[in-house]
Parts: sequence; structure tokens; C-alpha cells
Amino acid sequence: MEVTGDLQEAFCGWSDAYGLTEARRRFWREILMLPVWKVIGKWRGVRRGNREFKSSLQVQGPSQPEKSGHRWQGLSDARQDFAYALRRLRQNPASTAVAVLILACGVGGNTTIFTIADSIFLDPPPLISNPDELVRLDASVAEFGYYDFEFYREHGSAFQDVMAFGGFPGTRGRNPRNGGEVAVGEGNDRVQASAWVVSNNYFTMLGVPLLGGAGYTGRVGETQIDRPEVVISHGFWQRQFGGDPRLTDRSLYLNGVPFRVVGIAPAEFKGVNPTHQVPDLYVPIMAAGAISRGFEEALERFSESGRPQASRFLQLVGRLQPGLNVATAAPQMAILQDRWNAEFTDWATEVYGKGYQVNIRSQFHLTPWEARQARQMLTFLWFVVGAVFLIACTNLAILLIAKAAGREREMGIRAAIGAGRGRLLRQLLTESLILAAIGGALGVLLAFLSTDAAAATLPWSVAFDLSPDVTVVTFAVLLSTLAALLFGTAPAWMLSNVNVLEALQRPGQGRARAVFRGGLVAGQTALSIVLLVVGGLFARSLHQAEGVDLGFEPENRLLLSMQLDNHGYSEEQGIDFVSGVLERLRGMPGVQGATVATRMIFRPRMQWTFVVPGTAFAENGLWAGLNMVGPDYFDLLGIPIIAGRGVQVGDTKATQPVAVVNRLFAEQMWPDRNPIGETLTLPDFSFTVVGVAETSTVWRLGENPVPFVYFSQAQVFSGRMTFHVATGPDPMTLAGLVESAIREFDPNLAISINTLEGLRDDQLATRRVWTVFAGLFSGIALFLAMVGLYGVQASLVARRTREIGIRMALGARAVSVVRRVVLGSLVMGCVGAALGVGLALAGGGLVQGYLFGVTPQDPLVFMTVVVVLLVACIVASLVPAARASSVNPVEALAQE
Repeated sequence: MEVTGDLQEAFCGWSDAYGLTEARRRFWREILMLPVWKVIGKWRGVRRGNREFKSSLQVQGPSQPEKSGHRWQGLSDARQDFAYALRRLRQNPASTAVAVLILACGVGGNTTIFTIADSIFLDPPPLISNPDELVRLDASVAEFGYYDFEFYREHGSAFQDVMAFGGFPGTRGRNPRNGGEVAVGEGNDRVQASAWVVSNNYFTMLGVPLLGGAGYTGRVGETQIDRPEVVISHGFWQRQFGGDPRLTDRSLYLNGVPFRVVGIAPAEFKGVNPTHQVPDLYVPIMAAGAISRGFEEALERFSESGRPQASRFLQLVGRLQPGLNVATAAPQMAILQDRWNAEFTDWATEVYGKGYQVNIRSQFHLTPWEARQARQMLTFLWFVVGAVFLIACTNLAILLIAKAAGREREMGIRAAIGAGRGRLLRQLLTESLILAAIGGALGVLLAFLSTDAAAATLPWSVAFDLSPDVTVVTFAVLLSTLAALLFGTAPAWMLSNVNVLEALQRPGQGRARAVFRGGLVAGQTALSIVLLVVGGLFARSLHQAEGVDLGFEPENRLLLSMQLDNHGYSEEQGIDFVSGVLERLRGMPGVQGATVATRMIFRPRMQWTFVVPGTAFAENGLWAGLNMVGPDYFDLLGIPIIAGRGVQVGDTKATQPVAVVNRLFAEQMWPDRNPIGETLTLPDFSFTVVGVAETSTVWRLGENPVPFVYFSQAQVFSGRMTFHVATGPDPMTLAGLVESAIREFDPNLAISINTLEGLRDDQLATRRVWTVFAGLFSGIALFLAMVGLYGVQASLVARRTREIGIRMALGARAVSVVRRVVLGSLVMGCVGAALGVGLALAGGGLVQGYLFGVTPQDPLVFMTVVVVLLVACIVASLVPAARASSVNPVEALAQE
């Protein structure tokens, strides 16, 4: 302490000169000036030590490079940094592997979600020419009528053309995402195929070239019932015809009607909407009447009345004129809307209760509802994987800071021999970038393998290719670089900010670093709490959904569906077929009961607005669901009849039409009187209410109670039907026998088989996937939090080895040492838990729409998560605590 001594002598000389007494000199020297002397002495000693150390090594400071050689020097330094970083990573294979896997999970999860979002929102459908010119016509109604299509195609001056597509309005099996079903082939060779109806300009407006054919020959709006044509998909062509190139211009029988094949869609063409299943057949709208009696009748009504028919089944896509976009086309659309209002508003108000405003939207390949739903779900997924990414980066930063304690001596030597702070920073960040590059590459591989599985969590299948492309790889590279900066900057900054003498004499003693690591642990613990709460809420929600009272008995119910319309049945033939099949099924061994219904529960809905004079719904009507059911339907499904009776065998065409309403319908329509004997009307029928059934689930799990009306299937016949068969414990064991019994009446029927319990499980499938997904990532988050806590505690134990040795030498017991380590973990865990609980409570509304029967503030979930986290903190600290309790005092002191 020569510097301090010199300063003290100088101070004594100054005090004598100014007559200070000895007591005052001692006060100033020992009380006030001592801290100043220590700071100044330490600063001058460090500078002198650095100079002496550099001089002893006879190393001169780095000379300024020539300007002309500066670039080559930088490349040489970068090459040295890269080689050294690789050697460092190879020397620590275990820690390198752990870091790479942690990073791969974070990058891979985000890349997977970006791949799905890119395919759905950013990439246009394949093979469509000039997709920037296409717009979707949207309205307050979900779909348009054929009259809308004709109107906007003829009068829309903003459009080069407008095309339409949709499902069969006359087929009861129509699904908004897979069109309708038709029987393809003749005799015993019939197969069931999916089909869309499309306008004749569908392929030409999209600019999609067909294989082996010129496409539709008829003009848009031209009737093709006498000479129908069809385009088949590439997949159906390969499956059913082995890719036979001679298929074009040949006849293909659809529902017994010959259609001429005029083209084959390319394999890459997946349609306009990625959420739609690729259909097997594309049938022109005006030709659909040849195979769908309901559609033919609708077109006839349209042509005879001269007014639009009410069926809405089409989606419209337009191609704007060159130079126009959504904004510049808006004024022309406003003029067109005024013209539509003048022509159709009165009629639309009469039929639908209100008119509707049409808008155009550049995101032409998704409906507004689909775009909103996909955006919500992808946002939630991105929140989950984004949180895991932040946790992974935080965890890696903790691990690197813990490893930094062992590299301070190395950094001190490098600084002593002339390496500047920038040089050290570059070396350390190079290591982080290499680590991020390896983890990012593995993350892209994980995304490639997991994208399809992640897409299964969406509420619909995605038809487009979900393989990572150049855009996705670029995103992964940028994300990996961001990760390197997030987890590498703090450790690199700490190590580069090194004091040479302290680094060489007493490395790893920084208290600020320990505090910073504790803060990182608390932060990642808070994020882990949030994910654990989300996983717990989803698990509770799934449990609640599985135990909900459906109002009927789904167990042991076999379902066999068919569409008689597709096989040429008249109404009389269909009624006779149903009666014969039910009689045959009820006499089979193992069958406990059988009935029929037009609609299965949990399947696409039918509805009507009932206007009843003398009630509160005499003007606007009561909206309600519909189904046509057979005898014993309520008994077979276990739906109680609380007043009157259900549908019976005698309810036929020869008797008065009857209806059974559910409790909710009766309470809303006739709250003050008995509904039995009241009258309901449809356009062609007047029904007498003969019974009231208990309200039950009809369309989806967790729905709000729905007013519902049941008619007799024999009185309001539909060619689309499902036989419901009550069986023993395993319904599928009788599936083959029941199907054979039905084929005794018609061997050519296309029959689909399911169980009511299976349909219920389909409703739960998305919730199960969400629960597994959230549980998986919350488990990863908890594991990473434990790893980070373990790293911090292990580092603290290593840094305090001497202190622990002294304590034990003075008589401290091993139990007390263990207790101190465990309590330290619990303190960090409690801080993180408090932060995490606050974040989870504040953001609970984000998951409200995904829960069933559970609130986002469910106390059981929060209590369980906190307990699990604290137990995890204890477990993570056990190994460091055991290591601390086994410190040998003699060896610990000898190391110093």
C-alpha cells in the first residue's frame, strides 16, 4: 500500500502547516479520508499492476495497422475467432449439446408457427395467376345466392371477371368445407366422391391450366343439364383411374347420369381456400341439377318466378381491372351496392329479414370468420412458443454467465496481453452466433418434422404445402441471430468488462453478476408460471368438457349414413326403403333398437325462423334448429319427453303432420300456456305440436341452449339420412353386420359408418390437442426454469466454497448449509411466482374464449401451479445443496 502511505504523509505535512491538532488529524485521516484513500489507492494500484504485468511479459501494445491492410486484418481476426469458438464448443460437448437443444426448441416452435401463418395468410394459393388482382366479395351473409353472382358479374365495372364456387344446395350432405357428395360409377362399381359446384369460368379466371382437356365448353349461366361436363381432381384421377390419359372426353357417371370429362386439375392446384378439402370433382353450377333433384327444382323455381331463389351456397371471388386495388375500387363498389339495394333490398328483407352490404377484401382465399379464427389461434400459439423462446434465451444467458466464472482468468490474460474490450466482445459473440446457428439449423429441422402435427391443432385441415421454404428459413436465421444477441450479449459484456488483477487473482467473485443471474431466474420463472397456468386451465377445461351433461346418451350408438338422392330414389321409394331397413335392423341379434334421422348430432345444422301469430314472435319469428327423425328417436338416444309424446310409427304422409319441440322452444314461444296442440308452419306444411322434449346438445359441445323442433322423417322426407342403432359395449363389432343388412336392400349404396361417441370425441379432439400442446410447452418451460435455477445455485456454491468451508470449520452443520441453499432457491422461486401469477391474472382474458366451464382465474389451477413450481425449485437446488454440504473445510481453505 505504498500509494496510500504516500498520500498519508502528504496529508500529515499539510495538517502540520495549518496547525491541526493530533486528534483532528486522526479524525480526518481515519474517519473522513480513509474511504477516499482506499479508492484512489486501488485505482492507482490497478493501473500500476497492469503496466508492470505487461512490462514483465515484454509485450508492447498493439500497433495501429496500416489502413490498406485493415480489412485483411479484420478477416484474419474473424477467422481466428471462429476457429477458437469451435474449439471451445468441442471442448465442452455436454454443455454445448444442452444449449443447442434448448435453442432448437425455442427456434423450432416459432418457426413452426411462422410456417403455418405464412402458408395461410401470406402465400397465395399455388398455380393461381396474378393473385394480387383477386379480391373476395364479403357480406353480412356467409354465402351468396346465384342471383348475386349473376348481378356482380354483369354489372361490376371494377372487375375483369367474377367466379363462384360452393357446395351442392340440393344435397343434404353439403359441408361448407368439402362441398357435397355424389356417387361415381355404375352398378357395383360405385364409389362416393366429394364435389364442388363451380361457375364455368372458375379455372379460366384463376388462370389454372387443365391437363388433357380444354375445360368447360358452355358459357357461364348456360344450362348444361342435357350435356353435363365435369373436371376431376388429379388425386381422384390417380386413385380411381390410375392416371389413365384417355379418360378425357369419356363419360363418367355421377349419380347415374353420364358426364363428359373435359379436363383434369393439376396436382399442385389445391383450390382457392386452404381450409377447404380438395374436392374429387368440379361440377358446373348449371349442370348440378342433373344429379341433384333439390338443385334442379331450385333452378326451375328461379326461372319460372323470375325472382331470385333463397338458397345461398356460393362464395364469390373477383379479378379487379388492371391498375385497381381495394381502395381505388371502393367508389365503384359503392355505386354497385346502391344499384343492388334498389333491385334486391325489399326482397332480401322479406326473405332474410334484412339486406346486406357487400365489401371487397384482398385476402381472397379465406372467409372473414376463418381469417379471424385462424388469427386468434395462431396468436395464442405464438404467445406460447414465444414465451418458450424467451425462456430458452434467458436460460442460455444464465448458463453462459455461470460458465463465465471459469473464464475470467482467460479473459484477464487476453486483456493483459493487449486485447481490447471490443476484441473480447467480438470473440464471445462469435461463440454465441455459432451456437445459435447450430441450434437454428436443428430448429428448422424440428419445424419441418412438426409443422403438420401443429397444423392439426387448427379447427380445420390445411390443404396447402406446409414445408418450410426460403421465407421460413430466412425467418429462422433472423430468429437465431436475435437469440444469439439476447442470450449472448449480457455474458459477453460482463466478461469483456474485466479487471486484470482481480481476474487473475480472485476470479468469479462478482456480486453484481450473481444478482443479475437471480433476476434472470426470476424472469424465466415468471414466464414459466404463465405457461403452467395456461396448461392447467386447458387441462381443467378438457376435464369439464368430458364430464358435461349432453342431454342424451352417446355410448353404444352406431351411425350409418347414406344419401338416397345420389342413387336416384324418389320420395316414395325412400320412405319404403327406410321402413324396410328399420324392420330388418330391429330383428338382428345384438341390436337393442334402431331409428333414423336426417341430421346427426354434432353435424352441419338446419334452421328456420318460426312466425307464430298470437305470440311474442308474431312479427320477427323465433329462430330454431330442425331435424327430421324416425320413431323411437328420443327413447334410443335417452332424451326425456317431458310432455305429450315423441314421433311414432303412425306419423306418416297419410296423417296430420306433427312436431316435437324442446323445452327451450316451448318456454320462449308459449311461456304462459301448454304448447301441446299449438301450430307451427313451414311454406308447404302446417304442424301440430304433440310433444315437448328436454333441451339437449345438438350442434356442438358447450353450445348455449338452442330452441329446436323435430319433425317426422316419414312426413318431411329427406334423401340424406343416418340410421341410429343401439348396440352392446362395442358398437363397431356390429358395424359390418348392420352394413350388410342395409346392402340387402341396395348393394350399390355408399355408406359411411361412425359412432355417436366418436362424434362426441371429435368435439373434444381439438381441446385435447390444445391441452397436450400447452402442457408440453409448459413442461418444457418448467424444465428450463429448473435448469436455470440449478445453474445459478451450482455457480453460487462454487463461488462461495471458501465461505462454506469457513462456516463448517467454525461448527456449522451440513443441514444448515443445505437449508441456506434451498432457501435461496425458494426466494428466487417465490419472486418469480409472484411476478408470474400477476402476469397470468392480468392476461387471463386472452384465453377466455378457449376455455370450457373454467374461469381464467381458477384458484385450483393457480394454487397447484405455485406448489409445483416451489417443489421444482427445491428439487433443482438439491444437487447444489448436497455439493455444498460435502465441502471439506481444509481443502476449501487450501484452494485460497
